[in-house]
Amino acid sequence: MHKAICEAHAEQFRHKSYRVEYILKRLETCNLFKLSKTSKNAFTLVLGSDVPKKFVKTELEEIFDGMGFQVEIKKRGFLRVKVLSEAGTDKR
Repeated sequence: MHKAICEAHAEQFRHKSYRVEYILKRLETCNLFKLSKTSKNAFTLVLGSDVPKKFVKTELEEIFDGMGFQVEIKKRGFLRVKVLSEAGTDKR
């Protein structure tokens, strides 16, 4: 079920040509994490606890993979997202 939801999100976001940063900001408004942009193509996601960390990491991997984006997500005391490629998107 979770995979199907992530695929639906990826499909929705892909048709609107959203970029990684915009998607992360949208998910931040759902109170999944606090977003901090650390460089042009890197973001830190701070979660309120360790419990949802695996869920959020998996969700982001599925969404970005479904959109054809190449990202590297590292799990520490927080999640670090590094954008490797967003080919085929506009500037949203």
